Amino acid sequence: MHHQHFDSWASTFGETVTAIELNPEGNGYRSKTRFAKFFNLPELMNIVKQFMDIKTADVLNLPVPNAYYETIKTKPTEEQKQILETFSERADRVRSKQVDSSVDNMLLITNDGKKMALDQRLINPLLPDDPNSKVNACVSNIFSVWDKYKEKKSTQLVFCDMSTPSSEFNIYDDIKGKLVKLGVPEKEIEFIHNAKNNKEKDAIFDKVRNGEIRVLLGSTQKMGAGTNCQDKLIAIHDIDVPWRPADLEQRKGRIVRQGNENDDVYIFRYITENTFDAYLFQTLENKQKYISQIMTSKTPVRVAEDVDEATLNYAEIKALATGNPFIREKMDLDVEVSKLIMLESNFKSNIYKLEDKVINFYPAEIERLKLKIEHLRKDIERTEPYKEIEGNKEPKDVVNEGRKENDNEQTSIFDTGTDEKEGNKEKISKFTSLTLTGKKYNDKKIAGEFLINKIKSIKKEEVGEGKETLIGQYRNFDIYVFYDSFFNRYKFKLKGEEEHYGEFGTDEIGNITRMDNVLDKLPERLEQTIGDVKEAEKQLETAKLEIQKKFPQAELLKEKTLRLAEVNNLLDMEKGDIKENQDGILLKEVKKELINFINNEYGEENRVEDFEEMFPNISDIGVAFTTTPDGEHEIQVSLDLIHYKRNIYVDNTLIESHAYTYYDKENPAIQKELLQIKSDIACWNFNELVSVDEGKLKEVLGLVIDEDGNFYDPLAKDMDLDGVADRYDADFRDSNVLDIGDFEKKDRNSVLEKLNHFKEKTERQNGKEMERIDKAAECKEMI
Repeated sequence: MHHQHFDSWASTFGETVTAIELNPEGNGYRSKTRFAKFFNLPELMNIVKQFMDIKTADVLNLPVPNAYYETIKTKPTEEQKQILETFSERADRVRSKQVDSSVDNMLLITNDGKKMALDQRLINPLLPDDPNSKVNACVSNIFSVWDKYKEKKSTQLVFCDMSTPSSEFNIYDDIKGKLVKLGVPEKEIEFIHNAKNNKEKDAIFDKVRNGEIRVLLGSTQKMGAGTNCQDKLIAIHDIDVPWRPADLEQRKGRIVRQGNENDDVYIFRYITENTFDAYLFQTLENKQKYISQIMTSKTPVRVAEDVDEATLNYAEIKALATGNPFIREKMDLDVEVSKLIMLESNFKSNIYKLEDKVINFYPAEIERLKLKIEHLRKDIERTEPYKEIEGNKEPKDVVNEGRKENDNEQTSIFDTGTDEKEGNKEKISKFTSLTLTGKKYNDKKIAGEFLINKIKSIKKEEVGEGKETLIGQYRNFDIYVFYDSFFNRYKFKLKGEEEHYGEFGTDEIGNITRMDNVLDKLPERLEQTIGDVKEAEKQLETAKLEIQKKFPQAELLKEKTLRLAEVNNLLDMEKGDIKENQDGILLKEVKKELINFINNEYGEENRVEDFEEMFPNISDIGVAFTTTPDGEHEIQVSLDLIHYKRNIYVDNTLIESHAYTYYDKENPAIQKELLQIKSDIACWNFNELVSVDEGKLKEVLGLVIDEDGNFYDPLAKDMDLDGVADRYDADFRDSNVLDIGDFEKKDRNSVLEKLNHFKEKTERQNGKEMERIDKAAECKEMI
């Protein structure tokens, strides 16, 4: 695959995953990025299968006994519940760095959690032995199976990776002692740890195979792969939970194996409810699903998660310690929403780029290409054709016939083209002429020599970086010379309507041929440019269709965002902090959308982090400003994120206020109005944003809009041309049957009074829903 380093392989088959976790205080977030997923697994496994042949049990169909699984659940003690709560406090201290990692860390907390789930006495041997613990349940079950299959001398394996035999309290000695008390002979109970070497281990396995040892206790590492004692095995017991699915498979593989005399065998797994056990078994199950899909003879899944994590993260410990499943759901939702927001941002960024191309780039490019086509056509017409002579004449005759008396012309003709037959005559393309600094050369070889000399004679500073020198004309094109310092080459430019470039060499005749080749390819360039125009027009039409598309996962993002808000409310994480509730995820998304609009609309580069500094008052966020064409009136648009309104002002007077209303009045805490605002911002168009409703304008300020978009006071005019403004002209009012009231002098400056009147009217209408006028059908569907 030509991967020379790990980063190359990781970018092809790996993925970093960012998990958002709770802060220790429970009201904020912190992200953690780790390499935790594999993708493109079919391609990866195709490489692996070049040297690996995978045959799983379902493919081989081996003669093994039927396995029956039974999960035995026990309740935690009060002591275990209290210990579990301390894990939450310890995790808080670790996350807030109140404790050194050498003293306490997530790995220690996880291991202590596993010990506590196994038996509380592993935390403190002085704690009481709970008769209903899973260890005692296991002892009871082992004895029951031992007694039931006494005549067949069936055997059992007990797996426990923690608390192995030692001089201190341990589960192995505890189980053995209890079994002996129940009546199991001590010689029939053995620990695999008593074997010092492989020879002693094989001796123990022999005794298990013939039934001398009926209960064998050991860890997955010592009693997993390589253990062949299945002959009389009837049951295995998994007291603790291993980290890796492979360990669980190895345990099962000791009994579900060829050579077992029992047709049916039993696998018992013991779990202490509401502790780390349940979560770990669930994690193992999910991991095993991925492994089973990968390690198969069939095509595997495309993506799988890493299965080598050996600690629980903060969110997992917190969820287990509190017994609240919503914490884990919140963590998953945080990650999903973050991913969807990133995808939406990328989608919108692409749409913005396409919109810019539709408005600016493609039209300009098409116009440029069309102009280039015109220029190329003119250049093709202006290109001086080759001279042609009939091939039945001798070259030297042609030379003599072509000789002229003009001292400034060289008359020797040199054959440069290929023969082209026409009837019995041959027409031969001939060199025309080359003019250098006003002197014309008709002989190709001589012209080539003078051209080389001319190039050599040019001073370096005349053709330096970005400079070019006019040296002559060829076939009706000006010849410019410049030096390309990057390639260390002299190059030429033939300038007509367009500029045509090439490179000079060291051969006299070859340089002229190179210029001919450039000019001969003009028809080809014309066809190519015509094709470019068609392609640009096609791309323009495609882009127009693309910008109409909506974010394909918009509904999913909306659903996940709403669920996240609901889970936050269920967790009651934001109750004590009104501002944090206000500045929740939805509000942050609105702020981000506003910054995107401002940056794209006004060509700025603001950051979301600077939002509070830009707009310290979120009840009055200025989003648009313009003036009427005559510059007489100002139009301002602001957004109120406290009362969820969009306000339009003319000369600082409120003209119109659009209210965003609740979707669900029974559960307003979800803040669905913010989703409406966010969707609305995504569809904003500046011209539509600053458009003023003429009815509202006349109602508030008494102004109307003319055909040019300017605002004016109709009563300030003198329609009857009597020298009196219509506002104060009683004759005009009477003739037009206008009921406009008594206009005193005090009414001339009534803007503030009208504004107060408008505000009073708005207050009287408080609580009423205003009909929303959507400016685009697509935006309406999105909202």
